[in-house]
Amino acid sequence: MMKLYLTVLAFLYLITVSGTENLQQEISGAIAEGKKQIVLKNKEYRIAEELRLNNLDGVVIDGNGARVIRTTLSGGIAVNNCRKLTLKNFTLDYDPLPFTQGVITRIDGHKLYFRIDQGYPRLSPVYAVRQINFFESDGMHWKKMKGGDIYGPTFILNGNEGYCEFHRIPPELVPGDRIVLNYRGSYGIRMDKSEKITLETLRIHSAPGVAILSRFCKGDDIFRRVIIERGPTPQGATAPRLISTSADGLNCAFLRKGPLVEWCDFSYMADDSVNLHSVALPVVRKISGNTFDTIRQFGREAFPETLRPGDSIRILSAGQYKVKGTARVVSFRVSPRKYGIEEANRFYGRNWNRKKFTAYELVLDREPPLAEGDFFDLPELAGSRYTIRNNYFHDHRARGLRLMASHGLIENNRIERTKASAIAIGCEYGYWREAGWVENVVVRSNRLYSIGKEGMTRDDCYCPGAISVFAKLEDYSGHYRGNRDICIENNVIQNVEGAGIFAFRVDGLCLHGNQVRNAFQNPLPGGKNFPFGTASPVWIVDSVLRRKQSAVKPFAGDTSLNGREPESIRSKVSVE
Repeated sequence: MMKLYLTVLAFLYLITVSGTENLQQEISGAIAEGKKQIVLKNKEYRIAEELRLNNLDGVVIDGNGARVIRTTLSGGIAVNNCRKLTLKNFTLDYDPLPFTQGVITRIDGHKLYFRIDQGYPRLSPVYAVRQINFFESDGMHWKKMKGGDIYGPTFILNGNEGYCEFHRIPPELVPGDRIVLNYRGSYGIRMDKSEKITLETLRIHSAPGVAILSRFCKGDDIFRRVIIERGPTPQGATAPRLISTSADGLNCAFLRKGPLVEWCDFSYMADDSVNLHSVALPVVRKISGNTFDTIRQFGREAFPETLRPGDSIRILSAGQYKVKGTARVVSFRVSPRKYGIEEANRFYGRNWNRKKFTAYELVLDREPPLAEGDFFDLPELAGSRYTIRNNYFHDHRARGLRLMASHGLIENNRIERTKASAIAIGCEYGYWREAGWVENVVVRSNRLYSIGKEGMTRDDCYCPGAISVFAKLEDYSGHYRGNRDICIENNVIQNVEGAGIFAFRVDGLCLHGNQVRNAFQNPLPGGKNFPFGTASPVWIVDSVLRRKQSAVKPFAGDTSLNGREPESIRSKVSVE
């Protein structure tokens, strides 16, 4: 009997390995033959190892309707050092799924008991996570909880049952509600050190983290007709899937040029739809007048290869993150000096304690006005010059668009049923250290419905509007307006728990033709922990309005911003 069991296991392993080899070898073989157009078989490829696409130039891989199923919970497709690569016409999914799900059976004090749905992964240490999501009993809608997300450890009773322990269980949760335990440890598709990548007509049904992750690329990528959605019901299951990916839809960081995102449909992710950002780094030690060390709480990353001599940096005061000055990069390398974990953690707070960190040495072209304890950011790597248009983002856990990049156009998108802001523009220097101050962004002709169904009225909410221009800082005693030249026009905003439009510390805010209906469904304003003042459907705080919208630079071929001079907030926004 044992021999038969081992034989079956070996056979299954060979099938899996064969699938991996077939797909990797099919593509690698075509590349070796010099083919630039590669058409896959219309079949299911089950791959046990990450599909690696390295050093390709001008190659088109047409999936031809193929289904790529990753059989371990790690990276699905890795694109490295590629240029003008196109991936299209296939579906990416995982088996086993990167999450399991079930139903709440009872609540006892601080313990919430649940049972796993038939056909979904049995409980194991992989799924005993703190990242837990909740849905209504119908399985279609995220559970609305006034206090926002809750986090706590999961304990396994057996393969089908377990419980979570929380400091506080929201009274809205009741037996019969649905629960998701999602594993975050990798990604679906990752792009590194690449440029002009096109992902087109793809479907992503699940991923153990971000669906599409881009890091240290030249950018100028295109994401067109990408659908992120809940996949088919697993074999033997009676309940449909509750989520798609375990984190964001598209997350881009340290890009030299932002992407074009159009005609996409992202839904039921366990985080944001789109996130564009750079980073703020601390000045740990001043070595000389123009040389200093910084620390980042990750292993060695590609900053030395991505930053170029002559790139600019901004020096930021700690706490308020006021721009103190600028300088240009001479060199950026791993520091020859050694630091301890205590020095690394000192700049990132108790929630960022990591055992891995890397110190870098930065040499500038002159001595800037900086001191140890200041921060700096990298505007050249912020993913600026992006366009997000004609998309549908809906039914997911966090924000629609979380944008910390300048020179952008956000146009004609439909965003609905997000738990937080539909469009959030600004810096998250505090806590996340995601840069930075944003300038020259146009937000127009978007339709935003049923926004902020959870958390917009929380005291710690710093984006309390469907469209929010914000600044997450640590010290709000100053009045530095680092967000500049933001145009918000002709948007329809309806059914919002907080404000329709919220703007904080903007130098040059242009509003025109926006319609806000049924804002502040919950009359309690959020952000009490911050200096926001009195709330209203159009909530402008510590900002300077521009009479002429031409203060925002129009994009090439776009003249729609010229020639208008709205005279007041009321002329710019219709509130019902």
